[in-house]
Amino acid sequence: GINAEYGEPRTPAMSYPMYKHHPRYGWLDVRDRIPEHTPAPRYSALSYNLWFEGYHRTQEDRYHQESWLPRQRALLAIAREADADFLCFQEATAPSESSRDSFLELLSREEWIQREYFLSDLTGKTFNGQWYGVLIASRVPVREFRVIRLPSRLGRTAVVAHVNTPPGSEEIAIATSHLESPVGAESDADRIKQLAMVLEYMQASGVTTGMVMGDFNVTDEAAMSRIWEDRGWTDLNDGATTWFSENEYAGWRPDRVLLRSDAYACTSPAGVAERLGMAESGVSVSGFDGMVHTPSDHYGLRVTITRRHGGHTHNSSEPAASTPAVDPLDAALFSDLDRLTVDPRPVQSATRLGWCVQNVLPAVSPDSPMIFPPGLGVAGAVEALNSGHDWAYSECYVHSDSKNKWFRLWRQHGRWSLKFTCEACVVEPALVLPRANSVGAAVEGLTNGDHDWEFEVCYVHSDNQKQWFKLWR
Repeated sequence: GINAEYGEPRTPAMSYPMYKHHPRYGWLDVRDRIPEHTPAPRYSALSYNLWFEGYHRTQEDRYHQESWLPRQRALLAIAREADADFLCFQEATAPSESSRDSFLELLSREEWIQREYFLSDLTGKTFNGQWYGVLIASRVPVREFRVIRLPSRLGRTAVVAHVNTPPGSEEIAIATSHLESPVGAESDADRIKQLAMVLEYMQASGVTTGMVMGDFNVTDEAAMSRIWEDRGWTDLNDGATTWFSENEYAGWRPDRVLLRSDAYACTSPAGVAERLGMAESGVSVSGFDGMVHTPSDHYGLRVTITRRHGGHTHNSSEPAASTPAVDPLDAALFSDLDRLTVDPRPVQSATRLGWCVQNVLPAVSPDSPMIFPPGLGVAGAVEALNSGHDWAYSECYVHSDSKNKWFRLWRQHGRWSLKFTCEACVVEPALVLPRANSVGAAVEGLTNGDHDWEFEVCYVHSDNQKQWFKLWR
């Protein structure tokens, strides 16, 4: 990456850790150990302002259980359903001293995130001293995450994911930012300067295919659009609002996805970004423009771009026998990620975290109604479910006797498939840690030696979250 400086104050784009989850060692910084990625025939991306409202409002457990956590889970469900190669979030909350679960903590515990994505942050280090910021989760191998500190009264930044394409090939990069607040003419000049900095960085970095997305807080449409149009970028928002309210800001379009590429074109329906997160979440929260019934006060935007004239694609390889059947692009990504851990030396040289809140996975009670009847295995369960087996849930947990492992299956688009399968954790009663009612308390007790525990793993029930978790060291 370059170390060019733009605007005032003059601030370089800095490189930060890149995190990938390892089944044994948890989240690791894997910079400089990333497999190359041949440009793919298509990519998809989601941009979503998560709305930080309520994170610091109160520490009451009732609010945490009835408002904050349900809304965060709804946001995570939308992100998962989007099934995008790049997840770009704004107003992602960072871990704090409070008992409230931040979005970063919840995201890092999601098994689908741990299995598939690289993360630009785990702790809020890239948030420029703020308690919230922007974040990218990439399913595509990334050479580096760069953080541009923008001229801002609020510490605003942009995060750029540079895809790890082979030297001398295309330069593909995805950027996200949350431009200056408050909304209104007093911040127009700041937002214009910030956006110009990000686009100039992309050009100076030699990016040949780029997407820049996020909450731009657009209020001066004419002036802002000139910034991207004069530099050859296309706005993929078709004019539809991304704001929840029909009150003062009805019809507002703060969120945008910009594309600049000769090699790729937008192939989302109607050639524009799709809106997500418009259904009610079951939680109502007061916002500055009325009551918010959707998971966020913004709608998400999802785009797919596809190579115009064929060209280079992934070198696909057959997935391993233990890998569920996937399409050719996913198969190549599995192959790329397998290369990350095929040689144990990088992992052995990494710092082990011991007992810590990063080494956590959600677990399921062995008496859960979602435990599928034994004996069929994963493939047999999929066949039975698609053949009319009476099952009331959209997911289930199946034990594979041949692998002696549990797997989670879920229904998508009305069908069960081996593609919608991942390894899961089901509580082993003999490994339940006594006298612990939260993950934090368990980690503290195990670290301080309060528990005489000889095993490498344990299971803890969080009374606060009403959820089992698996911990390991």
